[in-house]
Amino acid sequence: MLHYFKEKFNYLFIITLLIFLICFIISHFHIIFFPNQLEYREGAALLIVSEILKGNMPYTLKMQPYLSEVYGPIYYFISAFFVKFSVLNLTTLRFLSAFCIIANLFCFYYFNRRRDSTLLLIAYCILFYSHQLFMCIPIARPDSLGLLFFILSIGIPFKNNFNKKSLLLSLLFALLAFYTKVYFVIGFLFVLFYLFCFHSIKRAFYYFVLFISCITSSLVFLNYFFDFYFLSVFSSHLTGTVYDFSHLLNQLNFYFKDLLLAISILFLFFAFINVFRISKFSLKNNDQLLIESYLSTIFEAEVPN
Repeated sequence: MLHYFKEKFNYLFIITLLIFLICFIISHFHIIFFPNQLEYREGAALLIVSEILKGNMPYTLKMQPYLSEVYGPIYYFISAFFVKFSVLNLTTLRFLSAFCIIANLFCFYYFNRRRDSTLLLIAYCILFYSHQLFMCIPIARPDSLGLLFFILSIGIPFKNNFNKKSLLLSLLFALLAFYTKVYFVIGFLFVLFYLFCFHSIKRAFYYFVLFISCITSSLVFLNYFFDFYFLSVFSSHLTGTVYDFSHLLNQLNFYFKDLLLAISILFLFFAFINVFRISKFSLKNNDQLLIESYLSTIFEAEVPN
């Protein structure tokens, strides 16, 4: 009888996941093909990519304030490369974001893969997908690409036991994340903290020194060719952004009002599985460090900014 109940519950769980997935995919397509701007920076993305294709570089004094932009250049140059083989419009740039979202899901699954938790991990991936449909991630902005670099910067060393090659790749993707959207460099801090506390203080020191060296030299190099880069990307955040507790509450309310029902239902399934231990997909043997790190940073990445 108990075996029968477990089997029926697993079928119900799978059907529920498929329903959520179909709803999320439909919502995603609505976002991609929506004819107008969904956020004012989408228009800025079109303008910057258009000017790059004409040979005009952002982050230079002569192009200010016409091409003023607070995010890094990686997303815009990659977008310009892809637009050469397509047309420049919001749909094209949103498809680039969709490609990054799909890559995020594959990376998320690969880095957290466990032999005894496939279905539960797929459920986490679907929940992760729902997070990436919120606010800025799926539209014509650097967020989805920055999130991909962030995941790679922490996933590769965790997957490869922090060997030298994986740490070098982590540094590379942390730099790319930094030059896509600044605060995705937090991936570097996650790895550094873990190295220092649980792996090797000496390796953490070398990792830190190498990253500081790379980011300092690259900033000097970038500021030489883009003389307004530092002022445009860093000073605007330091001097033009004001946060307070009421703003935080508004962000939390904005975040939860659309996703609370879907997240609550999925978490109820997870809780039911683990409290009653009715499935082999239990969380008790899983390493949740990456999942917790991702979701906490996704929350930070998706609130209005």
